[in-house]
Amino acid sequence: MSDLKHKKDILKKANYRYHFDRSIYYNMDDKKIFSLEAIEDNDADWLLEQIKKDKETDVWVLYFNTTPSEKIRNEILAEFSK
Repeated sequence: MSDLKHKKDILKKANYRYHFDRSIYYNMDDKKIFSLEAIEDNDADWLLEQIKKDKETDVWVLYFNTTPSEKIRNEILAEFSK
């Protein structure tokens, strides 16, 4: 099994869905968003650790290699706040 396939299986089991237009995986209940780039560039252990990490607030957490611009961040969060 390829590493990316394994990571996608981890995300699927944790109820993350893929957003094709933005190339991100998200979980509405956990309020976490992973960019495809961050998933590809980090190992499966990192991904599992971030998924399992308890959140201290009800604010969305974004995992990207580089922080998206405020405009992009606001657009993404607006989509999930509907």
